[in-house]
Amino acid sequence: MESGRLAGQVFTKLHGMPGTVVTPNLTPDPETGIGAWTGGEIVRAIREGVDKDGRTLFPMMPYKAFRKMSDEDVYSVVAYLRSLPPVKRKHPATQLDFPVGLFIRSAPRPVGHVAGPDLADHRAKGEYLVNLAGCLGCHTP
Repeated sequence: MESGRLAGQVFTKLHGMPGTVVTPNLTPDPETGIGAWTGGEIVRAIREGVDKDGRTLFPMMPYKAFRKMSDEDVYSVVAYLRSLPPVKRKHPATQLDFPVGLFIRSAPRPVGHVAGPDLADHRAKGEYLVNLAGCLGCHTP
C-alpha cells in the first residue's frame, strides 16, 4: 500500500459526514503522523479509538471490531506502520456537529489482553478474520 494513502484524509458533509472528519496520518512522521507515539498509544488508537491526546477517534476507524484483534496481530500492525516511509501532511482537526461530537465520546472502551484464535481450528480462525475485517457489516442483511 502506498504510504501516502495512510497520511490522513479529510471528509466533509459533502461525503455524508456530520461535520469535518479527519483521519489521522498513520505514517511514522514525528510531527504530523504517529512517529512520536509509543507502541501502546498506537495500540490504544487501533483497539480503543482514542488518540495520543485522549481524543475519541471517529468510528470510521473500525475500533469496535479491532477490540477483538489479538495482541500479536495488533503488535504486527504497529510494526508495519512503523516500517512505512514518513509522510509530512498536516490536516485540520476533526470538527463534529452537535450532538454527534458529544455522543462519540462514549464509544471508546478499555481493552485488556486479547488472545488470538486457535489457528488449528479453521472455523475459529475464519470467524476471527471475518469479525475483525467487519465483513458482516456489508455481507449480511
